[in-house]
Amino acid sequence: MNRTLALCLLAAASCASAPPPRRPPPEPVRAAPAPRPVDPNAPQPMPVEEFKQLIRAVDRSEGGDAGKLALIRAAAASNWFIVGEVAMLIDHVTYRQSKLDLVPILNPRITDRSEAWKLVEHFTYREDKALVQQQIAAP
Repeated sequence: MNRTLALCLLAAASCASAPPPRRPPPEPVRAAPAPRPVDPNAPQPMPVEEFKQLIRAVDRSEGGDAGKLALIRAAAASNWFIVGEVAMLIDHVTYRQSKLDLVPILNPRITDRSEAWKLVEHFTYREDKALVQQQIAAP
């Protein structure tokens, strides 16, 4: 036999008998957390389509921020909001003081109180952030 052919056959035989490379064990499958039970008596946030209508009305509102605040105050009298919606309303108001005035109007109408801390991110000044933190701490 040819020397090269013999080496190839020897190499092929040694590769075929080598054990396969070790693989790490598969990750265990983790169960998703159980959903929180829904309390049928808990307040429900404003339906999405109605909230979109409110945002459009706020954007078209005449009278500047005073008109926007009046409109939001009227909506808050009979509706509940999630933190993301409150944040959107804050962002649709122009002036710093108007944004601050909006927090006590909407704070008692927030359904997901555990997320209220996120509202602080929508304010620029340290003093404003501190004031908002105090307001959301006391519903």
